Amino acid sequence: PPPPPPRFYPESCVRCEAAGCGKWRRVPRRVAAAIGPRDRWVCHFDANVPAEERDAFPCERPCEWATDRDRIAWIAEQKRKEAEARAKGAEIDGDPPPESTDGTPDGTPEKAHKGRGGGRPAAPPPEFANAEEEAEWRRRKHEERTGVHLMTKEEAGIREDLPRGTVSGYAAEQMTEEDEDEHEPGGRTDGEPRTMPPPRPRGQPAAAVPAVCGGVDGVYLARRAMFRCMCGPDLENCAAKSGEGDGVVLTTTAFERHCGMEKSKNWRNSCSVMCAGGQKVKIGIWLDEVGIDVARGKGGGGGGGPGSRAPPKDHKAPKEPKGPTRDTRWQPRRPGPFDNLPLRRVMTVLELVMDTEGDDPESGRRAIARAGTVCKAWLCAAQAVVKARGAERWCPEIERTTGADEEGEAGEAKNAEATADGGSGDGPARLSVGSDAPRPMDHVALKHPGAQAVDRRVKVFWPEENEWFTGIVSKHDPSTDKHTVTYDDGDVEEITLATQKMEWLEPAPEPAAERQVPPSPPDEKKKKKTGTHHVKWTTEADYTATRAQLEEIYDYVPRGDPEEVARERAVTLAPDHPRRGENGAIGSPRANPKKKPGRKSPMDHVALKHPGAQAVDRRVKVFWPEENEWFTGIVSKHDPSTDKHTVTYDDGDVEEITLAKEKMEWLEPGGDSLRPASAATVVSTNGDVHDPSKPPGWWPSVTTWPIVKGEERRHKVMGAEVQEQETFGVDYVTGRDVIRCLRTVLPEYSEDELWEVSDSLMVQVNATYGPMPPELAATQNIALAAENLAEKLERLSDAHSGAVAKALWRLAAKARLTPDMFAVHRKGFGVVCHPSNKRGIKAGELVVDFLGEMYPPWAWQAKQDAIKTVQRIRGMRESGPPEFYNMQLERPAGDAEGFSILFVDAMHHNNYAARLSHSCDPNVEVSLKAIDGKYCINFYAKRDVKAGEELCYNYHSCTDSMKEVEAAFCLCGARGCRASYLAFVGEQGNSHVLKRCHRLVERQAALLAAGDAAAGSIPTPDAVAAMEEVGLKLGRGLLRDVPTWLTHYVAHCALYMKREVAKLPRHILDDHRKTVEKELAKSRGGWKPPPFGLGDAEIEAMAVRENRLQSMAICLSRVRYMLGRGPEKLPFASAPPPARPLTAREVAEKMFGPKDSMVQGLLQAMKPHARSAKDADDHSAEVRHAEFNAEVERIAREATDLKNCPDLEKSLKSGLIRLRDALASMSPTPSARHDVAAELVHLHAHTRRYWSVRRGDHHGAFTAEEIPVRENEVNSFGIGAEGASEQIVKQVRPEYKAGTAGGALLVWYKQEMSDPLQWVNANRRGCVIVPDLSCAYSPRPGVAVAKCGAREREAWLAHLAEHPEDPWPQHTGPWGPANAQRLIGSPVLDAFMAAHEAGWGTRFGGGRDEEDEPGRPRLDPDVLTWLLDRKHPE
Repeated sequence: PPPPPPRFYPESCVRCEAAGCGKWRRVPRRVAAAIGPRDRWVCHFDANVPAEERDAFPCERPCEWATDRDRIAWIAEQKRKEAEARAKGAEIDGDPPPESTDGTPDGTPEKAHKGRGGGRPAAPPPEFANAEEEAEWRRRKHEERTGVHLMTKEEAGIREDLPRGTVSGYAAEQMTEEDEDEHEPGGRTDGEPRTMPPPRPRGQPAAAVPAVCGGVDGVYLARRAMFRCMCGPDLENCAAKSGEGDGVVLTTTAFERHCGMEKSKNWRNSCSVMCAGGQKVKIGIWLDEVGIDVARGKGGGGGGGPGSRAPPKDHKAPKEPKGPTRDTRWQPRRPGPFDNLPLRRVMTVLELVMDTEGDDPESGRRAIARAGTVCKAWLCAAQAVVKARGAERWCPEIERTTGADEEGEAGEAKNAEATADGGSGDGPARLSVGSDAPRPMDHVALKHPGAQAVDRRVKVFWPEENEWFTGIVSKHDPSTDKHTVTYDDGDVEEITLATQKMEWLEPAPEPAAERQVPPSPPDEKKKKKTGTHHVKWTTEADYTATRAQLEEIYDYVPRGDPEEVARERAVTLAPDHPRRGENGAIGSPRANPKKKPGRKSPMDHVALKHPGAQAVDRRVKVFWPEENEWFTGIVSKHDPSTDKHTVTYDDGDVEEITLAKEKMEWLEPGGDSLRPASAATVVSTNGDVHDPSKPPGWWPSVTTWPIVKGEERRHKVMGAEVQEQETFGVDYVTGRDVIRCLRTVLPEYSEDELWEVSDSLMVQVNATYGPMPPELAATQNIALAAENLAEKLERLSDAHSGAVAKALWRLAAKARLTPDMFAVHRKGFGVVCHPSNKRGIKAGELVVDFLGEMYPPWAWQAKQDAIKTVQRIRGMRESGPPEFYNMQLERPAGDAEGFSILFVDAMHHNNYAARLSHSCDPNVEVSLKAIDGKYCINFYAKRDVKAGEELCYNYHSCTDSMKEVEAAFCLCGARGCRASYLAFVGEQGNSHVLKRCHRLVERQAALLAAGDAAAGSIPTPDAVAAMEEVGLKLGRGLLRDVPTWLTHYVAHCALYMKREVAKLPRHILDDHRKTVEKELAKSRGGWKPPPFGLGDAEIEAMAVRENRLQSMAICLSRVRYMLGRGPEKLPFASAPPPARPLTAREVAEKMFGPKDSMVQGLLQAMKPHARSAKDADDHSAEVRHAEFNAEVERIAREATDLKNCPDLEKSLKSGLIRLRDALASMSPTPSARHDVAAELVHLHAHTRRYWSVRRGDHHGAFTAEEIPVRENEVNSFGIGAEGASEQIVKQVRPEYKAGTAGGALLVWYKQEMSDPLQWVNANRRGCVIVPDLSCAYSPRPGVAVAKCGAREREAWLAHLAEHPEDPWPQHTGPWGPANAQRLIGSPVLDAFMAAHEAGWGTRFGGGRDEEDEPGRPRLDPDVLTWLLDRKHPE
């Protein structure tokens, strides 16, 4: 027979929908036919253009037709060619497949094809005698249609009764692992991505063939019956990882699920093999054609093609179901157009069904149940409608009276509003979204029909004015059923209420739960209203005080000490505080005159801000005149010989330039000029002070409350300007998935434009799900919100709205297919700008003041310790992220009293400010204001806030726990989302300088040196300047009436803070680079690190200093409270230092005294070993112990004999050395290490000064007042304070140990410790105190003393030589925390004390990191000489 005519590919034209384009493009007709009314086509999708050109400027290509006449002529020519091809019998691309001889496209009677042209009906298949005859007939038909022979199981070597998933067949057995990569080039290395295998002709087996599933590319590995995914960046970019080992290899069902085709549940039909000639063959048919089988379970079976259909089993009766079966009579055999209906319209239809069946609840229930079986989308809609209507709707035993029916209709109206779109119009949208047709059955006018409406107040909407007007019904005409309405402004109108959009102005049926929106004021110039409109329910739920609120307050509630709270909150302006109208501090900053590029004077070039090597590692922005563009990079090197800098740009370019000759800026605050932007201090209209010489927020911001309509307004009106509701959001990954989906429809949109669409969608999410009942699931799908917003945009006529609407329809469809990828999570109760507030909230306007219970730091810390105590008693452990109901009110450093802190807790007593959520891109900012002589925390709009937009601010919280960071996932959905509302400060916690320059021994020496200061003395000028720099003022605020020693210690800590902020940036930068290297190695170059330079590290270091200052303020508050002995409120100006220096006589008593002395403890520890051991000469150990006792008594007597030795200090040292030698001469045993005791006595002998902790008067122990702990405070870990109650579970009475004030000062930088003395005692061994001699002896003679070997001693000596200022590590000896004599003193502490006395601590703030520092602490060489010369006993 002659060959068939070639396949004809008809073409058509489509118009680009991109803004400013509108050009017609030539495309295949099947492409044009596939574009639906809600699909979008732009030039970017034109497959006739290379991909690189499509991604660049696709719309700039000229149109293929000069005029519309030419295009129409071309279309006519295409139709003529298609007609000729049809006349010749050619197959037309895009037409339905031709009917086979058996009337089906694939030979299966179950899939009968319906001809579109009204052709002859399909012939029925013939009757078969058995299954073999039917299989043979199918193989023959398949061969006639495709030309490919289908082998039988015997011919193909397919075995039966194989386990599920087993591959069989002669073709598969001949394949090897190397065959899977035979198409790869020979030089491919491990890690290099694999390529797709070439298509093979149909019927030709191969170990690896190209496959596709749901539009996702892959490679089918026939030997293993698995898929290697080759998806691109739009999914998971598995193609880039295909060269890593075996690549991303998935099972058949896993690959089907990975491609979003899990609904198919039959990979043989959902996956296809790409064959030569562009043919796409179902993988089940391909397996039959090549003779390979993948066993389905018992009995194996074919691949699913026409020749492998299982024989009918009519002889077996169907099994009875084990349980109740679902009514599937309404379930379609395959998904149809119902799946594509918007959920909102489906819900509207179901609401109508419920209203129609209102008299018969059982009938309504059945109708909803049947609708839920149509498809999954209808099932979701049915569940939402039932939940919104309430369970009582379906109780048949309830009989409603006429009055109950009226209340039921009102309740249904409000519940229907909960499921309707609540983000547009003057109130929540009507139930019917697609039509404005009236519904007489539930019109609100029927609530008071006929004459019952007379004398009732109403609110009627006038569309011409787009406003509501209030009035009273004055008359009713029964003949026409019209009412006469007399409006408040005097107008009189006769209308039919049932045809109007109106409301009754009367209390709601349930005033405790709902209230009506206040009516808008009338307009005196309104025009006559005409036309017919229908009612829209505008009631809103009043959720005020339903979350974490025991009482709504209107001012701060003081706790702890009300007098202290009032004192710390009071505003005291300094004499030099800038004021408007003085010293030129008025108006806006004076702008510098712009200079032409290249004409700057060398004296004022911005490069001089960081000259020479100071510029290295700093981020810069350099202007390239050739490109007329700015490029950012980092200064990586400086050449001092030429004064040139090497700049490494972010795009990889490297350039050596002279910065002083370039047009450049530093990427840091104020980096665009050498001098400040204004030489004068500026006071803005809102009270903020911009002082170039001070850090931001230094001066108090003095302002007043805004005046609205002659009244003082402290917050936006709830119910009119803002409203509280349940809020929802998406996580970081979902937000990026939304952008990727939108980009597939809007490819020409920029990132900014796409994120604007995403922000509008987030507003719609809250409008859609916010009004729904709280019992609804906490996780929803974004599809419903996308459909609602798309419907709104479709009502607009501009091209942009239409394009975005189509993108949202695509997003909704994809969200239904993959609901897990587009989940919307409940954030909890939040605050949104009221949907009826069309004006919104303008930037700079006051939103609300943050109120709560106000605590001084000591009271807040005591409360937190009490909560932890109860949690510890209950055995609770932290789980989930911490709750954020508290905020710090920080008095500005520029206040006359200096810096201080108060804590505001809004967990129980608050206003709606406590419900504002977090956002990484907030529209609200927190600002501290000084109003009416008091400080208060206010929330101001950071930018314009639209109606329906949620109000959020940045929590600015950080943690050093990665577990908390991962649990605190952010749901803001913003472009700059950090994925967590907690910032991770790193494992080091930015404590590099603290660990090197401010160790415990250095702080202990500073505290002891401060105690030696003369009463009334003041610190050095450098120290005073360092205190003033952070807002700590002598004799004011936190340092008012404090003892002199405390002022000196705080001055030393201020010097350290100044040193830390200068040295920390380099450490932060080094840590960042190490982290980047690890991440780059982990991602193998697939991750691009964000830019980070020295300027960014300096900003982070400033944040660390702010944290240090807050800790110091909390420490001073606690110390003042403890020195005053809590509730006793003793005057503490004369309180002594925490430690008292001991005299030589007192030291002698501690060392050699007859009671509780060091030698008495030594003899007591040695006594058990003397009673149980014998020496080699059979002399009694008791005799030797008695001789040693006598020797010790003789040494003690001579050392403390003032008559023969007037220099008691020298005598004590001589006596300790004699005691050391006596111990060293004794032979140690495993349980009695006399050598270790000798070495400890050696350290005591070289200690010059000792102190003792004070435990009486101001430093004594005391018990504070009881603190009540509520149930929800105990359970606040990741749970919140839902349903807060006043139930008190325990009254905790804090107990403060003796010396706690001194311990708090030693850990001033870390005030969350409830017992600082415990940490101090555990970390002071060796450096602050010498361990007790009893640690060298085992309590039981038969047990050896651990960690006393030669290796441990060598490590201990190395530690003393290299790091004497650090506590002795536990693995270097048997050191314990015991200190029986309660002595503070060691050779290391002597070295630090000597350095402080020489001024080292005042000038440098401590530390050993610089070897050339004059006067730095140095350990006495005699200490190490004896230890190093002495050999360890074997």
